Amino acid sequence: LGTLQITDEAIEATFKRSHAVGITFETTLSRFGLRGELVARDKESFLTGALTSVRHTTLTAMIGIDTAAAHDWYLNLQIGGQHLFGYDPSILYFDQTNLPFTIQVKKTFPGERFTVSTDMAWMLNDGSYFISPKVSTNWFENVELALGFHIFGGGVDTLMGRYHANDQLFFTATLQF
Repeated sequence: LGTLQITDEAIEATFKRSHAVGITFETTLSRFGLRGELVARDKESFLTGALTSVRHTTLTAMIGIDTAAAHDWYLNLQIGGQHLFGYDPSILYFDQTNLPFTIQVKKTFPGERFTVSTDMAWMLNDGSYFISPKVSTNWFENVELALGFHIFGGGVDTLMGRYHANDQLFFTATLQF
């Protein structure tokens, strides 16, 4: 708060509705699951360098494949693309075309009481990334304990790189009843 400057400017927060239409599919091919989606949005809001928002039509597509492999391994890969029509270069954290790529790798050990997993996401267009390794156990009935990290990287002007100084160590306890 030491750098806060009080001004006589009015600040107005509004909720601007956006509409979306899309299609999804999901099927299996042998031992693999295949899924995808295509979504068109009108008037999607994006933050600008002036701390105002601009609205653009976007088209987003994702396709993914997953498999439960031998020895209790699970693998999920997804790649997508988002295009902003009428792009405005003052938009923060998004390029005109954005290319996310995600991976989830999970290994469940015998007895299904202990799991090691990693979730990873990269924005191929700007090089920013998020990695979240985690170990979890459900040793006690209806209780899951987990310990992990959230690690962010990339330039300060990128979607995930802006959180670089906010890496986290986390512990969760989930009770199901």
